[in-house]
Order: sequence, then C-alpha cells, then structure tokens
Amino acid sequence: MSLLDYNWLFIKEQVRFLRISNVYDVYDQNQNKIGAVKEKTNFLKKLLGKYTLEFYDKDDRLLFTAKKPFAFIKKKVFIYDSNSQLLGHFYKKIIALIPQFLIFSREGQQIGLLKGDFFAWNFQIEDMQKKRIALINKIFSGALREFFTTADSYQIMIYEPKSIDKRLLIAAPFVVDIIMKEEQGRKGGFRFRGM
Repeated sequence: MSLLDYNWLFIKEQVRFLRISNVYDVYDQNQNKIGAVKEKTNFLKKLLGKYTLEFYDKDDRLLFTAKKPFAFIKKKVFIYDSNSQLLGHFYKKIIALIPQFLIFSREGQQIGLLKGDFFAWNFQIEDMQKKRIALINKIFSGALREFFTTADSYQIMIYEPKSIDKRLLIAAPFVVDIIMKEEQGRKGGFRFRGM
C-alpha cells in the first residue's frame, strides 16, 4: 500500500539538534512506518521564508511536493505532484481571529477551508458545503520532550478522501507549520500557535 492509501496518519518529527532542515516520519494506525517528509532547504532559503517539503512513501518514492515561495503578505503554499504538475494551493486569510487557510484547486477555484481553533492546536478541513472531511490534532509527547525540543507529533484523520485530492489533505498540517512558524519567528520543528 502507498502512503496515499491510508486515511489515518500519525506524523512524528525526528529529534535533531543543530539542524537547518526537518524530517518527519509517517506511521499508520498500527505504528508501522509508511513514509517520510523531508524538508529541502538551506540557510538562505530559510531566512527568506522559502520552503520545500518532499513527501515519500516507505520505498522512498517521491509522491508530491509542497513549496512556499517568498512573500511578505499574501502567503501561499503550492502542492505539486511527482511530475511537478500543480495540484492546488493554500492561501492564508490575512485577517482572522482563528487561523484559516483557503484551499484552491489547480484551476484556481476554492474547494475547501482549513481552519483551526483559538489555540491552533486542532484543525479541520471542510469542503465548500461545510462538510468536515479531515481532522488534524497535535499530540503532546510529554513534558520533557515538549520543553527541550521543538520536535512535534500530530495525527490526521481523513473522513472523505475523494472530496479533495488526498495529497492536499496530507499536506495541510505542514502548510500550517510553515506559515505559523514563519509568522511567530520560530525556528525548528512543527509548532502550533500557543505552544
């Protein structure tokens, strides 16, 4: 089975000190490793807020890529398939009391909404009929790990895998990470706001 065949994913960031790029392991419901997400960057790109994340299955086959170009205000993250063809993009709403990201198709039509709670620990994805199709939760790893590292864990549960391209759904928590981390000026791993 490919990583794209699963509807429940557990994602755990590797604890790595003095790093520029992040690596995440992806597990299934039974804690079997089914893939990885690797950040491809250098110091200058990170300083400019440019990010590239590559999503791999367990056989190290590239499935899709998320890219965030440099931007001051209109923050977008574009998702591409393994042949560099655009699948869609996320756009962060500039003014919102809770974090919200509009989800667009490759044609530029809005197809969903990624929205968080006030603390930005839990997120859900809705289609245009406001039907919940996926849920993303931060998982706390224990006081020592939370205090001494920026490595995070979270799960994504997909309820309606055909409503929106599953690659967009799997990329969603990383989109939140890229934008929220940049806005807070944090360095390192997955950090929901409020942590």
